[in-house]
Amino acid sequence: MFALPFIGTIFNETQRKEYDHDKEMAEFVHSIDNLNYVPAGGCKIYYEETVDRGMINGRACKQKDGSWKKE
Repeated sequence: MFALPFIGTIFNETQRKEYDHDKEMAEFVHSIDNLNYVPAGGCKIYYEETVDRGMINGRACKQKDGSWKKE
């Protein structure tokens, strides 16, 4: 009786599918990059790394047509 939980755990581990970390991270990045939830007129802070000026940030606002405009 004592060993039943351990046997169940060992069995479940052998039945698990291989974990794909790269695939999960790609899906996570896609969910962050998707900005469809921002309403028209809404703004986000963006960060951009340039060659000559280093890291800069600014504000980008969503237009009515769905495009983004840097301010």
